[in-house]
Amino acid sequence: MALDWAAETVRLSLFFSDAAKSTNADWKRVTGQEEPETTQNVAARRTMIGPFQGGVLNMTSVGPRIDCILLPRAPTETVEEGYIPTIGALAPVCADFVKATSGFVAAFEKPIVRVAFAGTTMARCENLQDAHAQLLGLLKSVKGDPAKMRELVFRINWPVNSRTLNDLTLNRITSWAVLQIQLQLMVQTGTKTVVSDTPATHVIRMEFDENTDAERTEPFDPTTLVPIYEELVALALENAEKGEVP
Repeated sequence: MALDWAAETVRLSLFFSDAAKSTNADWKRVTGQEEPETTQNVAARRTMIGPFQGGVLNMTSVGPRIDCILLPRAPTETVEEGYIPTIGALAPVCADFVKATSGFVAAFEKPIVRVAFAGTTMARCENLQDAHAQLLGLLKSVKGDPAKMRELVFRINWPVNSRTLNDLTLNRITSWAVLQIQLQLMVQTGTKTVVSDTPATHVIRMEFDENTDAERTEPFDPTTLVPIYEELVALALENAEKGEVP
């Protein structure tokens, strides 16, 4: 049975041979908004923040790197049992994010030497044993007994050759874990604070980091950047569907 993956975060990272800075024009190209809700300038770091696609977009430039990170909004109402922080279902979140950021990637005037697509995604499970059983079914390199296991964290990189550039290696890094998410409800009664725990929610969490080889320093032909970006996204979605792909 396929798991229902929900995106916790997604991130596009662009790397340059020297310092780069994001601008309000870059923010508008991605979001369609004239300017961000918040701008922070600290030393060589510039961060622009604002609501976007059901979450919060954080566009940060520091040194030779620019990151566009989509994060969940903070809950504005009392959260219910089983709450996990997400932006939405993984596949449509990725599709919308790529659609919004592809023009930004293609139009960037400064030469780009490396691209990465990363993020975290979670899938609910019935209980701890079910979570371990589901995760073992996704991992080709790990064996275990779901009834006896208590902790499982696994990280692997299975590099692949790019279909866009024959000489380009794409790192396919995934980290897998079973987490228990439990909320604490605090009720103030006079001078007393009563704290009670909600039932635990068990999830499988996959962290993915699909990126072009760091040893390659030659700038990309701008016409190849979006196809490479889409390749990286496709690798992440394949991992969510099939698990570890050697």
